[in-house]
Amino acid sequence: MKKGDATRQEILGIADRLFCTKGYDNTSVQDILDILHGSKGGFYHHFPSKGAVLETLCREKAEKARIQAERELELKTETMQKLNVLFQNMMPLRMENISFVDVLLPLLDRPEGMSIRVAYQEALLHAFERDINREIVLGTSNGTLLPVTNDAAVPILTLLNSCWLEASMLLAKAQKSGILCETGALQPILARYRRIIEVILDAPYGSVEIINLGVWERMAQHLTGRK
Repeated sequence: MKKGDATRQEILGIADRLFCTKGYDNTSVQDILDILHGSKGGFYHHFPSKGAVLETLCREKAEKARIQAERELELKTETMQKLNVLFQNMMPLRMENISFVDVLLPLLDRPEGMSIRVAYQEALLHAFERDINREIVLGTSNGTLLPVTNDAAVPILTLLNSCWLEASMLLAKAQKSGILCETGALQPILARYRRIIEVILDAPYGSVEIINLGVWERMAQHLTGRK
């Protein structure tokens, strides 16, 4: 790895740790440099702003989620099982991602958070488009699916991006109020998106799984301080 690339990755690693422990707002570029023992010029050579660092971390998280999904796919044989693995890993709302979700929640409803949201959503779409499209093609060929469009992956990923954002808004509101977000608040959101995806794929009713309710409950408890 070139020295410049190594420095860039070091900045990302330090920022990730600081964002997750101190919060995004409470972490400054200088905080990152104090650990890096670098200069501001060196930082800005790699990133134009602290926000750009977070956007890059979003892209890295999306790629790591895709790699994790690929591992889990090896254990599945049926079309809907494989698609559900991809759907659930594409959604950032997973326990292994909870520290990063905690970083994002305060930013979701702020104007300055829009570019970060968009960066994460675009990264997730690009990371998972090929794999989801492959499984849809295979499911169509074996008769499991009959999608309404030849390019169903993009609209499905767009729906999943909207779903996790809507669900995250519930968590952000609960976090601000300190009131636990019950699974009942999530269920109608999930039901709506699941049904639309099933219609797009012409998949069996109830076959799409997006967020595990048990995982959601643990996340909600953790993020509202009730762990």
